[in-house]
Amino acid sequence: MATIKVARYAIVPGSDTNRTIPSDASSDFRYPGFQAPDVDRQFKMIVTCNVTVLEDGVNLKMRMASSSDFFVNKDLEFIPGVERKFHATVLASDLRRRNNEVIVSVSGPGKVMISDIVILYTASIPLD
Repeated sequence: MATIKVARYAIVPGSDTNRTIPSDASSDFRYPGFQAPDVDRQFKMIVTCNVTVLEDGVNLKMRMASSSDFFVNKDLEFIPGVERKFHATVLASDLRRRNNEVIVSVSGPGKVMISDIVILYTASIPLD
């Protein structure tokens, strides 16, 4: 069956609220339950988000719950009061059509505030 490749995006539910990580309860935060219809896992995806480093000494890590491999593992520079747009281009091999979950973790003595996680991906749509 013939297909056409199109760009799609998934807004990660719950990421429209600023989350400070680590919190008093945990050094990571889970964003469950988003879909990526017709994802073509042989292509790359782009993960974007807003990040504000609140305290120096932060290593930001992100991964899909379906994998133990981090697609983001980055030391972030502390610039007081500056919200930055962050993006990473990675293989979409861990992105599923449904029931995805992004896990955001922080290590080091610092804190980070994160919001607005969006995933851009390639979808293969069957032609009639």
